[in-house]
Amino acid sequence: MRSGSFFPAVAFATMIAGCTVTPRSFPPAAIETVREGGRVVERRYDVDGDGRADRAETLDPQSGGVRAMALDADGDGTMERRVEVRYPRASRVSDAPDLKDGETGSEPVAQQPVGQQRQPKRHLFIISDSIPPDIVADLHAQGRLAYFHRPTRIVSPFPVMTDPCLAEFFGVSPVPGVEAQYFDGQRLSDAPNLYLREGNAPWMKCVDYHLPISDHAFAYVYPDKWFKHGLGKLQEAFEASDQETFLVYMVGTSCTGSKRGRTGHVESLIQYDRLFQELMFRYEGRLDITLMSDHGHHCADYRRMSIVRNLERAGYRPGATLNGPQDLVIPEWGLVSMIAIYAQTPAVAADAVNLGGVELAAFVDGDAVMVLSRDGQARISRDGARYRYEMLRGDPLQLEAIASALRAGGQLDPSGFGDADAWWNATKEHVFPDPLARLWRAFHGLFQNVPTVLLSLEDGFSAGSPKLDEFIDMAAVHGSLRAPSSEGMILSTLTELPPIVRMAELRGMLKSREVAIEPRGARSD
Repeated sequence: MRSGSFFPAVAFATMIAGCTVTPRSFPPAAIETVREGGRVVERRYDVDGDGRADRAETLDPQSGGVRAMALDADGDGTMERRVEVRYPRASRVSDAPDLKDGETGSEPVAQQPVGQQRQPKRHLFIISDSIPPDIVADLHAQGRLAYFHRPTRIVSPFPVMTDPCLAEFFGVSPVPGVEAQYFDGQRLSDAPNLYLREGNAPWMKCVDYHLPISDHAFAYVYPDKWFKHGLGKLQEAFEASDQETFLVYMVGTSCTGSKRGRTGHVESLIQYDRLFQELMFRYEGRLDITLMSDHGHHCADYRRMSIVRNLERAGYRPGATLNGPQDLVIPEWGLVSMIAIYAQTPAVAADAVNLGGVELAAFVDGDAVMVLSRDGQARISRDGARYRYEMLRGDPLQLEAIASALRAGGQLDPSGFGDADAWWNATKEHVFPDPLARLWRAFHGLFQNVPTVLLSLEDGFSAGSPKLDEFIDMAAVHGSLRAPSSEGMILSTLTELPPIVRMAELRGMLKSREVAIEPRGARSD
């Protein structure tokens, strides 16, 4: 979620909230379906609104994927133009021994294209903010997104914020701060100006199109209009470009999800699916699409906790400078489920973790990362590519049983260290996915201005901008170490990835499957 306290602009939002570019999209439902053996094998659509089907998708009866597309070009009620597309495609690495070099799995049958003119092979790669993987998996299983392979979950870095997540994906870490507002050792950054200049988002130079940053405030206040507007601008930019691979960042799903939780995400994904159907027909199947999210979104009712007020009452002095051990600098920018604290020492962690709404606190102590809960304390150590989890009191990361199993399986040495991959395989489905590597990375290489203490909040609590809280009743947030916040998703027409992957490894994994993402530099209009 790329949001924040840039809401002086909101006063002007009403002047332009109705100005949208409308995307060309398929109808949300077929006008009729054909079934064989109880399964839908063809969906027919009335795209021109005359009451008769003029487009059709033939589905594989087993997978539900689209096998062919057909078009009634002259309005006579007959689908005379047909293209075999075989979606989802066979994997380019191990599942497609029948494909020769240069083949894509697309086999046009008709001489004439489905669209107005034959198009070159292209790839539309969309990074869409905050889409939860479980919602995508549900829709895919129910027949939506039928051109795609099954979705994969992505474990994003902690704190779970857009800028560090996508910096890891594109390989441009570290970013200056957790969000656009951070403490550089002397002063708080000028967050509104930095946000508008993309100063905390070096990854934005790696995409080809995104909605102008100045429009993000409007998108959060008027998510429905601005998501549709964003889809229209995406379509315009893609069709105006001749790039083989076109990279897009879409903030709109964060906006609809923040406003209406799961319902907002479902509505947005249905609109995505309708746009994808339109593009597939326009490009006669000579198009691949990849959709991914930077992280998850935990959908629930949230209330903001005031960490500044609570710690001030406890005797600390939150402010803009650090002159003594009781001074704290606490950025309050977006509304998220994590908190970054800058201090002269990490002593505040022990007090902060006892506040209502705080689940975990983490900080660096010498050559280790300490993790606190209300009833626990643990030490994370690293030796090369190996990690150790020592429970000093209680078990704040709930890893005792996992560590015992690793030790019993000979995957921990006598001193308790185990390979990063062993910990990953044992914890990728955990309530806190891959916690040792993610907490270590949070203090080593993810940020230029490293917070002294990082807090992960309990479900149902958010923290951050009091001004933003006045405008939006949050129905979904992210930021915490927990899985619903931490897990993004990716699905593609090109290839199927493993069920769950690390964000930092994703681009290399795509490249190994001949899905090359080569950043060129962004534009917005």
